Amino acid sequence: MFERFTRDARAVVSAALAEARERGDRHVGTEHLLLGVLASPDPLVRDVTQAAGVDLVRARRALHDADADALTAIGIDVDVLPPPPWAPAPTPTARWRRPRRRPSHRPFTGGAKQTLEAALREAVALRHSWIGTEHLLLALTARTRPDPAAQLLAALDVDAPALRAAVERRLATAA
Repeated sequence: MFERFTRDARAVVSAALAEARERGDRHVGTEHLLLGVLASPDPLVRDVTQAAGVDLVRARRALHDADADALTAIGIDVDVLPPPPWAPAPTPTARWRRPRRRPSHRPFTGGAKQTLEAALREAVALRHSWIGTEHLLLALTARTRPDPAAQLLAALDVDAPALRAAVERRLATAA
């Protein structure tokens, strides 16, 4: 399937991986894919997301605030969290071992995998031979709560069906 992704769509997936790594998340979810789409230079996607009042900085801030709210809801005071503890000193052994590095690989959540598959379905429905950022955005706008991307769009006061309609209109005029 990834062979059908355009260069920009592949960049979106790479940006999603980078967002997950930067945030310290163990998995790449739909929220990371949405951040990757918002980081895309694709003019169609940039125009419709800006018209909807969404940008990458605002989305990152909203995602951070949602995480803080979730921690507060379960009784964790985010203002007094200590920094992550340092790894304990290795115990001496007869043979030296290289310390384990934290893997850079981040598996995709089920929702993220479904979104990538939905992007393929969106492209097929539009009779496109490629999967672009516009198809990823269409797939993300079809997500419903409690999906993280749907919640992030709601936190940004974005009407997902209206955003989807805007993308579809732009695709229809481009054809």
